[in-house]
Amino acid sequence: MKTYDGLLSIKYKNHSIIFILGGVIMLLGVLAFALETYNVYQTFSIYHDNLIVSVPIKNSDAVINGEYLTIKNQAYKYRVREISDIKYENFQNYQDYIIDVDKKLQNNEVVEITFYYNKQKMIQKIIDIIF
Repeated sequence: MKTYDGLLSIKYKNHSIIFILGGVIMLLGVLAFALETYNVYQTFSIYHDNLIVSVPIKNSDAVINGEYLTIKNQAYKYRVREISDIKYENFQNYQDYIIDVDKKLQNNEVVEITFYYNKQKMIQKIIDIIF
């Protein structure tokens, strides 16, 4: 049985797990303030001298305000040349965008493209998710 004086003289052990966990949390905090990320919109496109992309109206800002796009894991700057009128099909409004890209593809080739837009710091994205 332990006495009160015995309980007061207990030596606490420093666990390396606490130090490692603290270091990992500090590293994640620094990375959250340093790293920048993009929002992405992924879709398919067909190539006829230019890329033709059908985009729902709710995702049109991703195409118009995007910084760059990727085709087959290669990043390219792009320019929206023409925007069609609003079309309605399958209970969804969409528009066709004709996009100029430096990459030459075969005609009628269907490619998967990813638009990168809305560049933010990682901490801002975390705050937006929480609140």
